[in-house]
Amino acid sequence: MTKHIELLAALDIGDGINRRLEKHVTFADGTTALIPVPFTLVGRDLFIAPAVEPDGNDRAVRINLTSWFFGKFTHGSASPKMAELFVYGDDARKQVGRMCVDFDADPTIDWSAPAERLRKWRQDWLEQNQS
Repeated sequence: MTKHIELLAALDIGDGINRRLEKHVTFADGTTALIPVPFTLVGRDLFIAPAVEPDGNDRAVRINLTSWFFGKFTHGSASPKMAELFVYGDDARKQVGRMCVDFDADPTIDWSAPAERLRKWRQDWLEQNQS
């Protein structure tokens, strides 16, 4: 069975600001590049994106479709709120999509929480939502 994943490069959520994701990637020789990160929507302003990482010692980049993170575009800002809480594995895309929606709806956590709190939230969510 062939699966199709559509990834976007940029998006306007209705306020005239063109949003895109970018990530600094550092290669083995110390060179850093700002790389566009493709994403897909899981709600009006919520997105998930695959990991973008250096590939080997060369100046190559890999889009890893087995490792995903999530975020939220906000009105009036070109910079998204992101929770770089990676989920790994064959079901990662589906799992992180549900996680993103649950995270955004959870009044006990917010996008600016410290990294340790975000990781704890992810771990608790994964334990409660094992398929």
